Amino acid sequence: MDKYEILFSIDAREDIEEITRYIKEVLALPELASIYREELLATIKELEFMPNRFEKVDTKYIKRNNIRKIIYKNHLTLYATDEEKRKVYVLRVRHGKTDWKDV
Repeated sequence: MDKYEILFSIDAREDIEEITRYIKEVLALPELASIYREELLATIKELEFMPNRFEKVDTKYIKRNNIRKIIYKNHLTLYATDEEKRKVYVLRVRHGKTDWKDV
């Protein structure tokens, strides 16, 4: 089975860095920040195989109907796939309780 290439938007990269910074600096848990980041990225890496197995985002706020989400603990990774090019576009990584509808 061919893998999908995973590509991160600038926003998604910034989201991951902000999550890591928050855990490290605000919660003062630098060791946990590193572990959380690695586990979050490992979860996203699961999208290399069968990314469309995860739930579509069903909301009136998101106009595109091909946005899906994968969940790691409190964070949602929102992404879209391109079947022809076999690419996964990671759009945002947001806390589940924040306003993530700005995808």
